Amino acid sequence: MEDLQREGTGRPAVTLELDGQGYAIDLRHVLRVTDPVWSAIPRRPDCPAAVRGVYGYVGNLYTVFDLSILLGGAAQAAARAMLLLRPVPGLPVARVALLAGVTTGVMDIVDIAPSGLPAAHPLARLPDGRVVAALDPVRLFSAHYFGV
Repeated sequence: MEDLQREGTGRPAVTLELDGQGYAIDLRHVLRVTDPVWSAIPRRPDCPAAVRGVYGYVGNLYTVFDLSILLGGAAQAAARAMLLLRPVPGLPVARVALLAGVTTGVMDIVDIAPSGLPAAHPLARLPDGRVVAALDPVRLFSAHYFGV
């Protein structure tokens, strides 16, 4: 895409796919990538649809979210990866795990540009030429209320 603006090279990101769409999350936000296993929780009436359960890791409890629902899609039938995110100031939930279709590796973001829409995620170009949506945890959760 010609409208991508140079922000610098060598910014590593975890790349993933969800329903045929590519995404990237800055590596500094990702603590661990693991198999999608979690414990179901009893549903409260005010519990958001994106919450799938909880996951315990090194004495910490992570709230597991379905990334597809957070992005406005339907629930994933079979997620094949789960990303544990590092705590990020400004998130309404301290520890977050995201279910993804599949992770495709770690690649450097070559260029990044705004998407043009205020609510949309910026677009990132990868070294192999693919253009994916760059997900920021704060932006991803800012439009949602989570009573968990």
